Amino acid sequence: MDNPEHYLDKQLEALFQHSFVGVTKVELATGKLVRVNKRYAEIVGYTVEELTGRDIREFTVPGDIGLTSNSLREMGRGTETEANIKKRYFRKDGSIVWVSITSVPLWKEDGVPKYNLALVSDITENKRIESALAEQLRMTEVLMSHLPGMVYRCANDRDWTLEFTSQGAFALTGYPAEDFVSRKVSYGEDVIVPEDRELVWNEIQRGLSENGRFQLNYRIRTKSDEIKHVWEQGSGVYDENENLIALEGFITDTTRLHIAEERRLELERQVQHSQKLESLGILAGGIAHDFNNLLVAILGNADLALMDLPPSSPATESVREIVKASRRASELTRQMLAYSGKGKFVVTSLDLRTLVQEMTHLLRVSISKKASIEFSFAEELPLIEGDATQLRQVVMNLITNAAEAIGDADGTIVLTVDSLHCDRAYLSNCEHSLQVGADDELPEGIYVFIEVSDSGCGMEDEVRSRVFDPFFSTKFAGRGLGMSAVSGIVRGHRGAIRIVSAPGSGSSFRVLFPESANQNATIEHEILEAPPDDWKCSGTILIVDDEESVRRLASQMAEKLGLEVVVANNGRDALGIYVERRDSISLVLLDMTMPGMDGEETFRELRKLDPGVKVILSSGYNEQDARSKFAGPGSFAFVHKPYTYSELGAAIKTALSFSAPETE
Repeated sequence: MDNPEHYLDKQLEALFQHSFVGVTKVELATGKLVRVNKRYAEIVGYTVEELTGRDIREFTVPGDIGLTSNSLREMGRGTETEANIKKRYFRKDGSIVWVSITSVPLWKEDGVPKYNLALVSDITENKRIESALAEQLRMTEVLMSHLPGMVYRCANDRDWTLEFTSQGAFALTGYPAEDFVSRKVSYGEDVIVPEDRELVWNEIQRGLSENGRFQLNYRIRTKSDEIKHVWEQGSGVYDENENLIALEGFITDTTRLHIAEERRLELERQVQHSQKLESLGILAGGIAHDFNNLLVAILGNADLALMDLPPSSPATESVREIVKASRRASELTRQMLAYSGKGKFVVTSLDLRTLVQEMTHLLRVSISKKASIEFSFAEELPLIEGDATQLRQVVMNLITNAAEAIGDADGTIVLTVDSLHCDRAYLSNCEHSLQVGADDELPEGIYVFIEVSDSGCGMEDEVRSRVFDPFFSTKFAGRGLGMSAVSGIVRGHRGAIRIVSAPGSGSSFRVLFPESANQNATIEHEILEAPPDDWKCSGTILIVDDEESVRRLASQMAEKLGLEVVVANNGRDALGIYVERRDSISLVLLDMTMPGMDGEETFRELRKLDPGVKVILSSGYNEQDARSKFAGPGSFAFVHKPYTYSELGAAIKTALSFSAPETE
């Protein structure tokens, strides 16, 4: 039998001849290749003959760690008999190949290894795959770290036990990703808001049962106790037997989107409310106009009848009652006009504090004795532009509303008059504020306000949102146009209303009016002085109105005053008549609201024909609106519908007193 060394030589020879991996024998003292097999030569791209006798370090990429002769000698002396390394070789064509080397020292002399035997495998493809996987992992980690949320994998349990989560978990929840994976923090128990946990579980299970995917919105509580709205999307992970083994998905912060959506819905509600008020205002204004035309006939004819009836006539008192009822009906139309925002009749610069102070006695006696009223007035306030009568109506309606809220119980009403600077946030973002319109923002600046607070029952949100609707009331009997008239008056004065109320905590209505641009000015208004009963005039009047009953009544009154009458039922007919009879027509009584060519357009065309035309404008709307549309003080007189004989006479006398304009 061969000795062991001979047997080893035979085995090594077989290894060099038949191995599928590269085999080298290296002299440790010099690092030279004593022998290589064909496979090793293929790995480095040389022939066996080219490699034999060359220093192995010639092929090694600089910087790669290899086994030195000293380290091999030390390994041979010690207990380690094998070394494994990975390094790179330069191939003959200049390319680089990765190899895995397993080395053992052999052929010892005096206990010191003289040669090294190495098995060399080409692992270039493995390294390429390994690098590609590492790059993919790196890219995945980078992408996940930049996502505005967290990527996760968790168990399908009610604690959402996380097996993996991205570093985005910290930005989202305030807890490090490691806290979830180590189960120091439970996403289900510590993060999801308790009220939403059942919802989350049910929605996930429903999605999984339908198509294996789920999407849902819910709330979480962060480590700093902040509530966030999140959106989650994920799917189930199944094994080869289609058993659910985990959930994978993505969670992102949608708090800003949620807030933006809430603001959008609130703005939409405000716009809808504003449009509703505008529509109701147009309706109220139209009704008031038509109603005023009816009242012109009722009040005017009753007034004429009283003039012809002797005081002793049994019918006199009945006709007086008709006049009184007509006056009260006229007040109703004024409220309807106030609701439509077109009810300002006499606008002046006024001190709101003085106006309210003059009403204190009236306010005290107008409420139940069980309710006490307290007043708080600022020392000095800016002037505002407004109609004193309508502002008194605002105060009275607010006090009446507060008294109704207190009811039969003991309570307190506090009325405050003061001023404050309102910025855009206050004017635009206050909840439950009523402004001029959705596209007509109020300007920033100083506002004088009336605030009426009560200790009454307060209001639910639904009641608060409808408090300005016409005829809306929580009482058995509706309050009519009271609070809706307030809203119209405030809109007409370009103001705002702010409401603070809660059930059981009373209510506070703050009505704001902008300060006057000129604190020293007042707006002059023409005062129509009623002529004496026996006053007469002469000439011809052109009466223009689309209502036959109004034309007939106005004609009777004008004839009684001594005028000849010509009538037209629309603006175009009036212009034609005026062109034909311009020299004989002394003045024109012109209705402001007519179909087709309205009073405003007709008046402008008349002034083009004759700059000195004498006109009385007649309308159920306010005089201030009429005067704002036409330049030139004293260019026309105004009579408000419904009118009496003396009121029309005063307007005619004023119009006839106008002097002709000077010509160059």
